[in-house]
Amino acid sequence: MAASNAESGMGVTLTWDSDAVGEITNDLGFQTTTEMIDVTKHGSDDDYTEYIPGLKDGGEITVEMNLYLTDTGQAGLLTDYEAQSKKTYAITLPNTEASTIGGSAYIKSLSIITPMKAQAKMVAVLKLTGKPTITV
Repeated sequence: MAASNAESGMGVTLTWDSDAVGEITNDLGFQTTTEMIDVTKHGSDDDYTEYIPGLKDGGEITVEMNLYLTDTGQAGLLTDYEAQSKKTYAITLPNTEASTIGGSAYIKSLSIITPMKAQAKMVAVLKLTGKPTITV
């Protein structure tokens, strides 16, 4: 039996407007979706709803990180949230090919969480705009 080609996700990185975002603590990923348009008509086969594909949506990326506001990447997220600026992002996978997922995004939401008995966190939700690119 052949050995698996699977690789660990540990070590994934994110850049925001070419600045590395430090202290990321969660898994990074996104899910693209396609809007489905209802085209059901009287007489649809066996009374089932019919659909055709519409526009695609690049999705969102949630980034959780240890709060470190002097980090250039984290400071950029804060600044660009306030300015409502569209910036480029790139997720670099830790595989041997250093594959990337990238494109443009806005900061949809930004949270700073300061629990009494745990490390302070920042959570940013990036709303992807346009088509994400995946480079292997």
